[in-house]
Amino acid sequence: MFKLSTKGRYGTRLMVALAMQDHSKPVSLREIATLEEISENYLWQVAKPLRDAGLISSVAGAGGGYNLTSDPGSITLHDVLTALEGDIALVDCQDMRVFCERGTACITRTVWQELSDCIAKELSRITLAELAAKQRLMREEAALNYVI
Repeated sequence: MFKLSTKGRYGTRLMVALAMQDHSKPVSLREIATLEEISENYLWQVAKPLRDAGLISSVAGAGGGYNLTSDPGSITLHDVLTALEGDIALVDCQDMRVFCERGTACITRTVWQELSDCIAKELSRITLAELAAKQRLMREEAALNYVI
């Protein structure tokens, strides 16, 4: 079964939280951990590959934290998940570096490749700006339902 890791899911939530913030000042992982109900220590581990991939930057010291390095409309879910999970592949044999005796003679390998390509294409279509807008709407609707 194809399944995203906790790192991929929490990293996406971190990136959406950053996309929803005022981009003029950095946001601490503590703030995001509280908002998203995720361990701050785990967010530290998730932030590193995102920073290494150039998707976020960090500012040290008092008032420091993290910012997106680009506009949320230009960062895709594919960018985020590739930084956190590696290549989007349903099976290991899609990586040509993995030895498989059947390799080029396996018809199912082509099916898995086509499906992986479809997933990658869809993830490349979804931006952080879109996810942030949907998150705002969900929070507004939840607040309205709570009041009623």
